[in-house]
Amino acid sequence: MLTDMQTKRQIFWGATGALFLLALFSSGAHARMMVIDTVYPTYSKLAGITTLPNLEQCTHRTGRFWFTVSNYGVFGNGRDALLPDCLTGGFTSSAEFPGGSNVEYLFRGALWIGGIVGNDTLTSIGTDGWVGIREFFPDEDAKGSIIKRSSRATSPYYSADAISDLDLIAVYYDTLRDPRLVTTPDPENGRPHKPMGLKVEQRSYSWATEWGQDWVLLDFSITNGGVEPISKAYFGFFFDADVGNRNSGKATHLDDYTGFLRETFHSLANGYYFPPRPPNSLICTETLNIAYVFDNYGDPESDKDFASAGALGIRFLRAKQAIRLFTFPAKLSYNWWIPDNLGTLDWGPQRTPGRTNIYWGRGQPIGDEMKYYYLSNQDVDYDQIASAVKPGLVDTLFDMGFQTGWLPPLEPLTSAIDIADGADTRFLLSTGPFDLEAGESIPLTIAVFVGPRFHTDPANYSTNFGSPADFLDPARIREYRSHLDVRGLVESSRLARRVFDNENVRSPILCNIPSHTFDSARVHGDGIPDFKGPAPPPFPQVQFFADEGEVTIRWFGRETEEAIDPITNHRDFEGYSIQMSPDGTNYTFIGYFDRVNWKPYFLNRDLNGDGIQENWEYRWEPSPTPPLTYEEIQRTYALRWDTCANKPGNITKPIDPEKYNTAIQLTFPQPFIPAGNPWCNPDTTKTAVRVRFCDNCGYAGQRVDTVFYFQPEGGLNLGLDPIRMYPSVTDPNNDSAYWYQYKISGLFPSQPIWLAVVPFDNGLKTFYQEIKPQSALPYAGAQLVYPIASDSARKEKELKVSVYPNPYRIDHDYRFFEKKYPVTGHPQSSQRINFVNLPPRCVIRIYTLDGDLVQQINHDKDPNASDSGYDFWDLLTRNAQKVVAGMYIFSVESSEGRYIGKILIIQ
Repeated sequence: MLTDMQTKRQIFWGATGALFLLALFSSGAHARMMVIDTVYPTYSKLAGITTLPNLEQCTHRTGRFWFTVSNYGVFGNGRDALLPDCLTGGFTSSAEFPGGSNVEYLFRGALWIGGIVGNDTLTSIGTDGWVGIREFFPDEDAKGSIIKRSSRATSPYYSADAISDLDLIAVYYDTLRDPRLVTTPDPENGRPHKPMGLKVEQRSYSWATEWGQDWVLLDFSITNGGVEPISKAYFGFFFDADVGNRNSGKATHLDDYTGFLRETFHSLANGYYFPPRPPNSLICTETLNIAYVFDNYGDPESDKDFASAGALGIRFLRAKQAIRLFTFPAKLSYNWWIPDNLGTLDWGPQRTPGRTNIYWGRGQPIGDEMKYYYLSNQDVDYDQIASAVKPGLVDTLFDMGFQTGWLPPLEPLTSAIDIADGADTRFLLSTGPFDLEAGESIPLTIAVFVGPRFHTDPANYSTNFGSPADFLDPARIREYRSHLDVRGLVESSRLARRVFDNENVRSPILCNIPSHTFDSARVHGDGIPDFKGPAPPPFPQVQFFADEGEVTIRWFGRETEEAIDPITNHRDFEGYSIQMSPDGTNYTFIGYFDRVNWKPYFLNRDLNGDGIQENWEYRWEPSPTPPLTYEEIQRTYALRWDTCANKPGNITKPIDPEKYNTAIQLTFPQPFIPAGNPWCNPDTTKTAVRVRFCDNCGYAGQRVDTVFYFQPEGGLNLGLDPIRMYPSVTDPNNDSAYWYQYKISGLFPSQPIWLAVVPFDNGLKTFYQEIKPQSALPYAGAQLVYPIASDSARKEKELKVSVYPNPYRIDHDYRFFEKKYPVTGHPQSSQRINFVNLPPRCVIRIYTLDGDLVQQINHDKDPNASDSGYDFWDLLTRNAQKVVAGMYIFSVESSEGRYIGKILIIQ
């Protein structure tokens, strides 16, 4: 029996296994996938079987985190590397970050479900990560295919029902028992797979915008399709990471670490803090419960762009019911272990009395009973790095409230150190128990994410662990951990949670402030899933007008500028950038225009919300209002100015916060800012201004007032007037106020370029949270434009067909002209000779001097398209062979006549 360890040591095994599966599934005499509604299903005899489960896997590539899901309960491509991507037909990634780097953070993961049916303790799993058990399968043929949806109007999978830029929806079951597919019996008792009658609906979501590029949400609905209830059910997610660069040449599976981040602390006064808690600070506790895995030293010898310096994390967002405050109605378990086919390292942390597998190891769970034990034991294991530390030191080492009663480290001690220095680690994060009656469903949502820049010091590992004895030293371990930056994990997790359940930013957030009685945890959302993230404004309606060497862009932006952000509920449009790319990937700013506005900041002297304004407890906070124009500031605040006796009637324009240098000098016990206070400077470009809201509205009838200053928003405050087509129109109800134009000159004629008008917003900033300004990704709205004469201009100017480069040197660097194509499996070349000034419909033929036809290109374009006069030859013959050097004749035939020319190719 081939284990996963052997799989990883024999790289070709995954390909062989995948080929075996593909060959098996393409045969005409195999097990028909039958979805039934009984706990104990039966199947047709093999002789009557005609089709197979339609196994598919797809990679989310909308962001920087390329993550593969399947319709058989497995995540990552692990053993299925040759099963094609259902989106591209090419190879999948596993959990690659950043996409295209070959740095993988997952070998294989899987859904695990356990429960009690009658007197049987049963589990159904996507994979066990060791002996090759697979117990979830989709339906047959198209009925089992993964459904693809996208919220992008330009996507071939566009659907009004889509949640994200890419939704992948799969349905699978645990009801298949055919031994030709469910091949491995329970090693513990030899029993074949015994289904619970489960139906799993899996929906995975990914976003292309900047804020959603480092994580994927997985949302499940798990249904008991059987006739008997399932009691004490637990749901878990198994991960076998193998973090590292696949091109590094090293065994990436032998040096993983895993750990658990229980909580972090949000300080109202000083920003975010991590354990231990800072003294005398205003604390909000935020429960995280993140299981994570990372490379022990981050591969610093690799290129900095391709080192495995991040960490992969997962976190439950919902289980059984909508969650308030993210405290679960169920319990949480986090177990990690090391498998070992030799038995010497088969171990994981366990509390007394512990449990062993049939090989007397305390690591790899073998059999339904031990898998269920890991799913349900409610242990939260200490971090792997402490594997060789005495149990009594574990809790004080991490200051994280880990449980007590741990069994001693693995013996001999050298084996424990072998685990503590990094190993082929697996972990299981699970929750439960739940009871499912027949036909009942339970929702379950998790986030899978990457925390970039987790390693901050390339020498951290080598500095602290120079000898095996260092893994016994809590001081060394503590020092090593101090150089690991969990903020990336926390921020990715936090944003994923906010998208799952949008926060109400206007509701107060109460914390345990010293000497006051308040709730000790933050209130996040309303408990109802939203699956909506911060959204940049929608792209405007764009038109391109090309001429020789120039392009004019016109766009209509009313819908863009009036769009309301789904999280902030503000009209937060800030401006447009004009971006250009030669290849559709690397974009350059060629124009930037933003609104002229300012963000209000105020002095909050009522921190606890009791209506009493204090002079000894205060802080500056961004106003929850969106940025304001100069006119809006006047309308909102100028009528209430209360600066000085000789104050101006309004704010001096513009307001420059860099000139605001006055220190906070409130004088106790004066309850309010007196007229002679240093803040009251009549020159409002140099100081803040006081605003009086109401004379008798405060506690015990005091005056309610505060101090404001205004900071420029959007970066440059350049204004939109330079690009307005009708700058004199200022009425927001007039469509002419939303028309813009931008002209680009000096372009290389006939060199196609990608152009995009990219809207961006001003984000959201309050004291409690910040959403950075959102900008749409340029490639999502870009169009390929050819700066050549339009068809009408070609006719009017009687332009002749032109070819370039001509002559063409095979050994020359033409990368500016030649762009690589995605791998499609078809013969192709990135070399090209370009034709311009073509009729929209014509036939191009290339001949040798002897008159032999080398290639024929059928050019058929819309006369109004920017590339109506453009096509290319990839220097391949009709037999997909590269041409040799020499002289060639080409002809262009159309209804307008025939044009003949020569092409010279030089070696």
